[in-house]
Amino acid sequence: MKTLKGFCKDPDANCLENIFLALIHYLTPNCLPHIYSYCWDFGYLEKEKSSLELSKRLSNTKDRTTQQRLLKQYHGISIQWSEHYDLLKRNMGEIPYIICMDTFWCSWNLAYQSAHIPHYFFVTKIENGYVEFDDPYYDLYNQTLPLQILKKGFIKMGKVSVSTYCEFDPLIEFFHSIKNVTEGYDGKGDYHQITLLAEEIKKDDYFQQYLIKETDVPANSKILITLNHIAKGRLKYCKHWN
Repeated sequence: MKTLKGFCKDPDANCLENIFLALIHYLTPNCLPHIYSYCWDFGYLEKEKSSLELSKRLSNTKDRTTQQRLLKQYHGISIQWSEHYDLLKRNMGEIPYIICMDTFWCSWNLAYQSAHIPHYFFVTKIENGYVEFDDPYYDLYNQTLPLQILKKGFIKMGKVSVSTYCEFDPLIEFFHSIKNVTEGYDGKGDYHQITLLAEEIKKDDYFQQYLIKETDVPANSKILITLNHIAKGRLKYCKHWN
């Protein structure tokens, strides 16, 4: 694959979004990126409907799924994910693999040996017991990582393929994105869900204690990370449509 050197990351994007932007930049360079068309996103499951902790009931994963649909539909870039480490082949061709790895094993990540958070980067070469990787999120290129460490932290890998794509229709996608915010997936829009979250936080005394117990480093809190991604999603949405 062409080197990622020179790729300008989006400082408001998360690690996976910077992977998507890098793929767009090198595989369909003449296209404006459309992955932010639906990134005004808020996912929340009420406490009464699940026994999971808030960090697992709060998400922006709806947008992540939609982004991959837009990536395929308007850029012709498809990603096939697999949780099988053995599918990681030494001869990977022109396009590198996308690796999702537990930050607990990523020595260059803020959450190293501290928190378990999925992190995405490219693996460009496998040789002599090491992988060579590029991580646009941290502006790291041609770095090496022992295969045994990659295997310990491995979550899943993505194999990229390229096909034909459609012309982007801004009017249709804009109105659909507005509907997505106001109606949501179950007829209840973001405002309704945000109100429920606010009520949960006000009623429960455990919230502050949970944040303290979750991690010694606030930057590694899953709740705070998700809230930060949700907030930046609104910023990117406004910039995109503006």
